[in-house]
Amino acid sequence: MKNHVDHFVIVSIAFIVASSLTLGFVIPVQGLLSQYAIPEIGLIFLPHGIRVIAFHYLGWKAVLHMMPASYLFWALSNTSGSELDVLSPIVSMVACYIGFLGATVVVQKEDIGNKISTWKYFVIAGATSSVVNGVALSWLQFSETPMIALVKYVIGDTLGLLVCLVVLMYAFRLIRLSNEANK
Repeated sequence: MKNHVDHFVIVSIAFIVASSLTLGFVIPVQGLLSQYAIPEIGLIFLPHGIRVIAFHYLGWKAVLHMMPASYLFWALSNTSGSELDVLSPIVSMVACYIGFLGATVVVQKEDIGNKISTWKYFVIAGATSSVVNGVALSWLQFSETPMIALVKYVIGDTLGLLVCLVVLMYAFRLIRLSNEANK
């Protein structure tokens, strides 16, 4: 039980930090840079990286761990001018998990799991879950222009995942270097 609480706290904090950076920095900057920016779609959506990593380590339980933080992000987004559907956190989380499972099955079935590194697997799984998420959210949110919304969702989710992976890579290197320096 203690592990579940620990996982919930860690995943929730990571998701909230990533969501806050997206809402407080990425979306305002993209609004300044482009008049065609849609406030409901971040072109660097950092929480997607947290979702993919959580799915990898926690499986389906990650959906339950991230749902409260996802609804907090939904509430904050709607108070800042976005008009997200009340079902969008559930649809997004389930769609991402289905896409993640699909990529995992393909990688394992094709027996390329041992041939590719973990970060490449994360990118493949993240891109696949991004496509499924984009289709689901485009259908839910944007009935007039679903293809444009789909492309923006895929770009935002994939770039957000890549940024998360790069930040984590450098954070782990920094931790390793500081541990080696303290020996």
